[in-house]
Amino acid sequence: LAVSFDKTGNKNLNEQRIGLGYAHNIDNVSLGGKINLLQVAVKDLGTKTVVAFEFGGLARLNNQLVFGAHIYNFSKTKVADYVDERFSTVLKAGISYQPYEKLTINLETEKNVEYKADVKVGLEYFVIEKIAFRTGFSTLSNSGFFGLGLKTNSLNFDYALSAHSNL
Repeated sequence: LAVSFDKTGNKNLNEQRIGLGYAHNIDNVSLGGKINLLQVAVKDLGTKTVVAFEFGGLARLNNQLVFGAHIYNFSKTKVADYVDERFSTVLKAGISYQPYEKLTINLETEKNVEYKADVKVGLEYFVIEKIAFRTGFSTLSNSGFFGLGLKTNSLNFDYALSAHSNL
């Protein structure tokens, strides 16, 4: 069971999302769904509140290989009634390969129906049992990502940063 909340934007344009999700595991397959209440506020134009759904799953193919897929806003929820503008529908599929215990290699493709597909690759390497280094790359934005993780018995700390070629 999951509850989520996020808010982005400023006083001129902002979006808030509250979600309620549920997932279930059956043997090597996990499936989950979520309902989101989205609210978009645009200065001088007002506020619109809508519902968007998402669904995803993971399948552990063997001890080293996991496949996952996710779709967000498959109902193609409209932003406003007077125009045919819609919230983004995003499809994702990926595979995670762990050739040995300390190394994980991830590959994902993400397709917003409005834009070109984005291919992402990421690596996670545990230098020692509790410290992980991470790096990744996104083809659509030509962006690099770097991170560090620390795992203890009661706390996980993760730090990440990214470099965007246009920024």
